Amino acid sequence: MIDKKLLLLMVGFYTVFLIISSSKMVYFKSIGERFNDSTWTYMFFGVYFTDYLLVVFFMSIVLLITKYMVIRNWAWGNMIVVHAVMSILLGIFIFTGLLTIQKLMGLHQIQSVDFNTLLYYYFNVIDLNFLIYFSIVGIAHTYYFINQLKEAEAAKNMEKLKLIGVRLNTLQAQINPHFFFNTLNSISSLMVNNVKKAQDTVVNVADLLRTMLDINEVTTILLSKELDILDKYLDIMQTRYPNSLVVEKQIDEGVDNYLVPSLIFQPILENAIKHGFSKDIKVLKVWVKVERTLDGDLMLSVENNGKPLPKSFDVSKTKGLGLKNTVDRLKILFEHKASFNMKNTEQRVVVQIKIPILKEENHYIPMLEAIS
Repeated sequence: MIDKKLLLLMVGFYTVFLIISSSKMVYFKSIGERFNDSTWTYMFFGVYFTDYLLVVFFMSIVLLITKYMVIRNWAWGNMIVVHAVMSILLGIFIFTGLLTIQKLMGLHQIQSVDFNTLLYYYFNVIDLNFLIYFSIVGIAHTYYFINQLKEAEAAKNMEKLKLIGVRLNTLQAQINPHFFFNTLNSISSLMVNNVKKAQDTVVNVADLLRTMLDINEVTTILLSKELDILDKYLDIMQTRYPNSLVVEKQIDEGVDNYLVPSLIFQPILENAIKHGFSKDIKVLKVWVKVERTLDGDLMLSVENNGKPLPKSFDVSKTKGLGLKNTVDRLKILFEHKASFNMKNTEQRVVVQIKIPILKEENHYIPMLEAIS
């Protein structure tokens, strides 16, 4: 099958050429310079219209041959030989076709046709036929070359998406066991002193696990859903630290329907709780903030009054998986459009994550199931 777009390009090209050529004929015939022995009917129908049909038919066959050679990846030398032969056949086909159709239409003006007459008419337009043929063939090869580039780029992008999906899936798979391992440690410590709290915590963990299984293969979720997961996590943590962990949330109005990476807060809070307590910090205060920035992004912040970060702190060199995976996920999901910053201020340790504002109706991050 011929590609419809390519066929339209070829027909469009030759239509424009024929309009220009027939305009030239009309001008010279009108002033009596040329074609005086031919009628208008003969020129328009016996020559131009017939020529148009013959060229479109012949070049359609050439397009099929060209497609075959491109798909089969023929060498350029072989393709040039084929096209050279076909360009010669074009002239012969047009001339013999014109004579046959003109005779059938009763418009035949050539009294006798011999070999010399054939050569005369053939060589009279050989340069024009050559240019027309290779112009159309050039369009065809350009068309197929551009298509091949697009297909190669699409294949490259799809392969990239698959690799991203595998890597992102791996990162999320690391987060879940990491979180539950630490949670189980919390439950085991409660079993010694408070069995009732330990039982309640097991119920909370089961509820949280059910929720996390629901979003297992989703890269982003609504902020409202993320905050619900955060609340369940904090219920578990405050069971372990009943009088020493205080969490305050400051959420801008109207941001609940924005999309954020799933489980984005949990590893940051876990890190704050793990490293925030010290001999001087008996009560750890944590502030979770979500706000729109002036430049149209979404800022997710977790601040705590715990032990300051070491001066040489580098998130890429930390031993834990939580923060590293968070940074890697942000790079995969948003590339340069997201940022992760962790620093000391005068009285707090601050983690700031800036991401583009995403809503469900204009969500552009591919879900894992779409590229698996």
